[in-house]
Amino acid sequence: MATSEEKHPPNTACDIPAGFTVLSLQFGDSPAPLSVFVKEHKVPAKKGSVRPLDRTLFVQNVPSHCSEDVVRELFSRFGSVSSVELRDDPGSSEDSESRLSSFFRPAEKQ
Repeated sequence: MATSEEKHPPNTACDIPAGFTVLSLQFGDSPAPLSVFVKEHKVPAKKGSVRPLDRTLFVQNVPSHCSEDVVRELFSRFGSVSSVELRDDPGSSEDSESRLSSFFRPAEKQ
């Protein structure tokens, strides 16, 4: 059986379903490459947004310890990077209270 590195060497791309491309990237001195999932971000931009529709990427599986500078450096090998936005919860940019269940209420300070 081929090793993972033989199947997908670091710093290479592989297409998978749902429009994602797998990029196998090397982070720092880590011996193992990390796979991140990338596809064109096609969500309509909000009024006044600076995200160009034809040049915006959606990236999953970015390690939580990565800063915007690290992500910028990693992707700059593929072309110029004008901005990077990292989100803890990519599902919504709304305030967290609006996402709470109607069955649970936030605890009040005592």
